[in-house]
Amino acid sequence: MAEWVFRCFLSTHGRDLIDQWIEDLPKKARARFFDVITALRDQPRDLWTRPDFAPLRPPCGGLGEIRFDCAGVEYRALGFFASEVGVFTLVYGAIEKGGEFKPPDTCKTAQQRKKLALAHRERSHVCDF
Repeated sequence: MAEWVFRCFLSTHGRDLIDQWIEDLPKKARARFFDVITALRDQPRDLWTRPDFAPLRPPCGGLGEIRFDCAGVEYRALGFFASEVGVFTLVYGAIEKGGEFKPPDTCKTAQQRKKLALAHRERSHVCDF
């Protein structure tokens, strides 16, 4: 049985924004994402370390990034550990280049989505991957 459940952020209309981000990834990047998610899903929290995972600093403090590279592109899926044991909620997908997130408002948007997901449980659901 998996150690972790992943939840995905939903738009106000109920669209899974993480699933949309994943679907927009190139095929090889999508496969790499699923490899990393599968590995993390079965690991205790203390084994969530680089290169696959890293906690973030302000202005992204309180968030962590699931990290994977493909074809020279550094992809990042941002999320947070819920108060429930064994739950990680994904709120935003981005690219990192030169130590900076693209788009530049990644941290701000991810923090807003975290607040919404915490305040309104219906703004996330168990991911279907």
